[in-house]
Amino acid sequence: MMTKKMTGFMLLLMVAFVSKVQGIFKRLKAPLQNQAGATIIEILGYALLAVLAIVLVWGLLSGWLPAFFNKITGKLDSMS
Repeated sequence: MMTKKMTGFMLLLMVAFVSKVQGIFKRLKAPLQNQAGATIIEILGYALLAVLAIVLVWGLLSGWLPAFFNKITGKLDSMS
């Protein structure tokens, strides 16, 4: 049977362990953040979305995107 002192000590050990793990994760994450706190993954994700939006708009304006879509759907129709 655990006493209150042992339970408190175990709780203290768990809190210390969680605190230590959080510190390790912060140190590992720090080089991946810029000054505003954004990680490289977030920055690359937004850049990818911007590039996709530009390609989509350019494809619609130049007309190659609808032709490309029709070509794909035509091949799918011929397969079935």
